[in-house]
Amino acid sequence: MANIKADEISRILREQIENYEQTVAVEEVGSVISVGDGIARVHGLEKVMSGEMIAFPHNVFGIALNLQENEVGAVRKAIPSSAPTRLCPCRSAKRSLAAW
Repeated sequence: MANIKADEISRILREQIENYEQTVAVEEVGSVISVGDGIARVHGLEKVMSGEMIAFPHNVFGIALNLQENEVGAVRKAIPSSAPTRLCPCRSAKRSLAAW
């Protein structure tokens, strides 16, 4: 059986605590209210800014343009061939911090 030393355990725990990096990822997620003519209306993205990229399911992205008090109008970018042809209401949409 291995000989466990309290000093060694304490040292290892202290090193791990000192080197611990806590990261928090906060995402603002909204709901797609309606979709038509390449425009998605999204509710719940309160901090989105005009021109900011919005991520939809199936790797579909849009650009926030019309900022209203209760909703955001986003123009959808080109839809990948693997995505469904229609973006259904009640799906999620989130602010994307990814670079173009």
